[in-house]
Amino acid sequence: LHFGQSSFFCNFAQAIDKDMAMTSIPALHYTKYDPARLGKGTKLTVALAVLFFLLASCRPVHYPQSLLVADSLCAAHPQRALEWLDSLRPRMEQERKGVRMYYDLLCIKAQDKAYIPHASDSLILSVLHYYEERADRRHLPEAYYYAGRVASDLGDAPQALDYFGKALETMPEGAMTDLRNKVLAQMGTLFYRQRMYPEALEMYKQSLACDSVLGDSVGMAFSLRDVGAVYYILGDVGSALSYYLRAYEICRIVPSSGVLGSIEDRIAGLYMSMQRPDSAKHFLQAALRDGDRMERPGICVTAGTYYQKQNELDSAAWYYREVLRYGSIYLNKIAYGNLAQILLARGNPDAAIQYLRKANDCADSIQKITNTEGIRQMNALYNYQLREKEN
Repeated sequence: LHFGQSSFFCNFAQAIDKDMAMTSIPALHYTKYDPARLGKGTKLTVALAVLFFLLASCRPVHYPQSLLVADSLCAAHPQRALEWLDSLRPRMEQERKGVRMYYDLLCIKAQDKAYIPHASDSLILSVLHYYEERADRRHLPEAYYYAGRVASDLGDAPQALDYFGKALETMPEGAMTDLRNKVLAQMGTLFYRQRMYPEALEMYKQSLACDSVLGDSVGMAFSLRDVGAVYYILGDVGSALSYYLRAYEICRIVPSSGVLGSIEDRIAGLYMSMQRPDSAKHFLQAALRDGDRMERPGICVTAGTYYQKQNELDSAAWYYREVLRYGSIYLNKIAYGNLAQILLARGNPDAAIQYLRKANDCADSIQKITNTEGIRQMNALYNYQLREKEN
């Protein structure tokens, strides 16, 4: 390449002359730079070298194609992504640190997408600290998001909320809408589990707005379902039914959405509370047909409740036992308690007491991971910092 007497490079070299003449350069032998000793060609070479260094240091890291493939697999095929990442592990030992950190972030992401609970925060904290030290605008928001997911799985709700808040703070305004959507939905779920329903409603509605911006009809179905669930808890049955039915209509248009069974289950439960057993049974049967593996424990709770109300206790007990095979502690608590009621009704108090004890064990576990006051304080701090930032 021939730059000739380009004014840009000449001026750039002159600026270096002025600056470097007054300072020492941490070169190999820490010698002082004297521009008078260099010719024009050497000055230009130095200028180009410094410019190249500056551009290279600002340039985003380029990752191996194999990692980009893994990232693309995470959303739709997380199990395949995990297998692919595992096959790459030996190769990662030879890569530079930036690539290894991205690899670790992808491993956490794939595990999360595959619904495998996080058992430790050591890996995500290592990744997070790396991106924090570099103020990495590309990966830091996502690292905060997965730090929040890990903290949530570990039962530390206030810490999870703190990470989610930092994820929102580090996102560029008007950008990363998809990630912003995920963060808002997770914050909504966090508030919901802590029984902070007005806060959950606000987060779910903001998530719904993101779905609209993205044109994500499947995401809208999930968000409409979640908003409806909060309205139901708050006693606004009319609004709950309205949101559920809007979600249901979307799922009829997009049948492969993966949320249809869950929405049918919510509608069935709502119709039970409205004393409309025929409508409830219709949607319950549809939910049992359409629900996937992840949704099935919740649908089985609804089925057990329906048949228990109809005094069909054998069917109710069967569905409650199905819950115990796959359910979370939240669902297991309901199943154990209702099985105890059925056993008492059948004149078997000894067995009923055993189930009541198990229900109490679940309640104790839930209490340990419910820190409503702590999360209220963290939310108040986040809102205060947000207002200070705006001012």
